[in-house]
This record gives sequence, structure tokens and C-alpha cells, in this order.
Amino acid sequence: MKTFGSAWPGAGLFFFVLALMVGCTEDERFPELDEAPPLSPTASQLAVGVFHGDTLGLALSNPGSFQEATEVFDHGFFRLKSYDEYSVSVGEFHSHAIRADQVDFPVRGPSSFPDTGTSAARLAPRANDIVLEAERAVEQAGGGGFARHSFVVDFWRETGDWWVRWDGNISTGTNREGVGNYGFDRSDMVEDLLDHLEEIAGAHEPEWIILGDRMEKMILGGEDGAGVAPEQFDHFLEFFERARERIRGASSSTKVAAGFHWEAVAGPLAANLTGVAESDLGLEELDQTFQEVILPFAEAGDGVALRLRVNRSDADPAPYQFLRRLEQLYGPGMDLVIYSLSVPVTTTTAYRQQRLFVGEMMEHLAGVEPVVLAWERFTNIDGVETADQSVIGRCRGLTGPDSRLQMDLARCHDGLFSLGNPKEVFEPFEEFVSTD
Repeated sequence: MKTFGSAWPGAGLFFFVLALMVGCTEDERFPELDEAPPLSPTASQLAVGVFHGDTLGLALSNPGSFQEATEVFDHGFFRLKSYDEYSVSVGEFHSHAIRADQVDFPVRGPSSFPDTGTSAARLAPRANDIVLEAERAVEQAGGGGFARHSFVVDFWRETGDWWVRWDGNISTGTNREGVGNYGFDRSDMVEDLLDHLEEIAGAHEPEWIILGDRMEKMILGGEDGAGVAPEQFDHFLEFFERARERIRGASSSTKVAAGFHWEAVAGPLAANLTGVAESDLGLEELDQTFQEVILPFAEAGDGVALRLRVNRSDADPAPYQFLRRLEQLYGPGMDLVIYSLSVPVTTTTAYRQQRLFVGEMMEHLAGVEPVVLAWERFTNIDGVETADQSVIGRCRGLTGPDSRLQMDLARCHDGLFSLGNPKEVFEPFEEFVSTD
């Protein structure tokens, strides 16, 4: 069995639970599940990911759509980077080019976010900005808005090869690409991030703060398959524990969890850790992997936070049904937050696939009761709604060959709305709320 460092904190817990399992048959540990109807989330469970520019862009292009959207989704999951590297390329509004003549406040472009670092692009200031954007969107639309809000903090560079430099000094060397000389073992990075998280919690009192996105990448992938940063796993767990203490000290009602991509954990990572081929993975392997990777954070925090993103043809019901067993296997406190649900598509002609994906996932999640189910993002990134499927505008600036970020093109198509109008994928969420 692989571990992630000589002092991996989860190891003791895993072997303790393993000892309890001795003599326990598979049927006893994994009793047969009763049939359950497809998941039909209520309005209180639904949420939507919100990136810089999403709310204001939609309110300016179609105020009615903004009001309609926030009637269905009253919980905004504000998405942030530990340092806003997107603004260095496109300015403060990532998904839409907001013009100065459209609003009654200055619009900051890339020159306001130099790659030598600026406090304006750091975590707490950008959290303040995205909340203010949502409030301005309500003013522009003449109504609507989010009654509840949470935050997801992504620590990875867009390229995924190391953490984004937390202080914004990304102009040279390994601060731009490759392994940097900083991480969760560097005290100045840790202390700065803790200060920012505490400030966010105190100022905004969010329902949830999800620390990290796709954090399994630490121990999965990379050139040798062992992970981008396996030595960082222990340090991130220590950071997580300290961050939760600071966050809860500033806002006692805020819950904290660490974010993982479930299909990656339940597929290639489980195969790596257990030595069982992906095609042969079963409940025992998922159980072992969950205990090794996610359970330490769930027990140190307030729940389990998962991203669900997969191609329709690759969605195997079994790993989703495993999520029905969390409380039975690991005890209370396993509140499930699906902080991002999406399917990658790269053309406007594939939008029907997003709508079909939602229905199929509700079937795969039959019997699962997440406390939050959030679609990935509010609006498309501007520049993909072209007659010939060419990429222009904001999306090209983030994904194009000259972009340092090299964002995945599919991310431009992840929204519920496009050109101010609802896409087909918005329909099932409307139906959930109308029958609630």
C-alpha cells in the first residue's frame, strides 16, 4: 500500500479502521442497498458556481435571465484562486468583457494586475470583489441575487503543474511554470493564506469554504504517475486543520471541507493505491482509497466536498452509489457537498449533452443526499458562441495558443447561460425547483 510521506497523518486512522474490519465479511461491511429513486434536489440543496464576471455579465446582457437564474439558484458558490492569475491576462472580469461605459465604476484591465504581484489580485481582496460584483448585478438587473453564498478556493495554477504563487510574483522562473520553491511547507505562504481565509470568513460569513479543488492531484498524475506534489499531502492536511480553526474562529457557522475530484479518486487513484486494475475496482478498493485520501480531511473538517466531472460515456454508477454508504461506513459528520457538477463539452452543438448528463447523473446518485449540489458555473465564458465554432474574445484570451494559462476549452462552455439566455442544461434545475 502506498503512502504519501513517512509521517502521513491518515495512516494511523486507516490501520485502526482496518483492524476493526478484521473478521468482518464483505456482506457485513457492505450490505446490499435498497433501490432508490433518482436524486431530485430541492431548492435548498441547489447552488451554482460563480466566477468573476459571471453575475455582472449576465445582468448587463439580460436582466430578466439574471433574476430567473437566482430564483432557481439562491446559493452562489464563489470561485476563487489563492492568487488571481486570470486577471493578469484578461483583467478583473474573467468571463465577460465589461466595458467602462456599461457601469458606473472603473473597470480594471490586465495592467492593474502586474505579474510582479499586487494586493488587488490576492485572495481576500478578490473575495470582496466577487461579492461586490454580485451586489452590483442585482442593482443592474433591478432584482434577484443570492440569498446564500459559499467560497471554493483553488490553489493550483491553471496549468496544474504546481500551486499558483500565492503572492502574485509570477513573472519569472518556476513561479510561472514547473515546481516552485513554495508550497504548504513554506511558512510565509501558509501564514498569508490563513490570514486571508480568516478575513474572508469574518467579512462574509459564508455557509461553506471549500479549501482546494482536485486536491487528489497531489498524489495522482505527474510524470511518474505518483502525483504532482506527493510530499505536500501531509503539509496540506496540517494547513487544512489550522485553516478550519481560523475560519471557525472568525465565523462559527461556516463549515469547511477539502475539495476532491471524485471520478479521479474512485478511478485511477484507487487503482494506483490498491494495485487493482480500474476495470476491476470494487467496494473494498473504494473504501480503502476513501480512508487513505478523503477521510482524514472529512474528520478534521465538516464534511466531504467533491467535484463530479466526467464524460457521459465514462460515468459508472458504482462509485456514485458508494457515496450512499459514507455515514454507515465512517460515522456521522459525512455531509456531502457536490461543489461542482459538469460534463466537458467543447462546441455549442454539444449543449444537449449537458442537459442529458444532468438526468443521467440524478439516476447515478439515486439514494445519495448531498447537502449542496452546485452546477459548475453560472455563465459561459464569452467568445464561444460563433457560427463556425471558432473561439474569440475572453475564451481565446484564456485558452488560445498565446495564452500563458492554457485553460481547457471545455471550461468556456460550462455555464448555464450563453449570450444572456438559458441553455438546455438550465431546464432540469428549473424543474427540480418547480416540483419542490
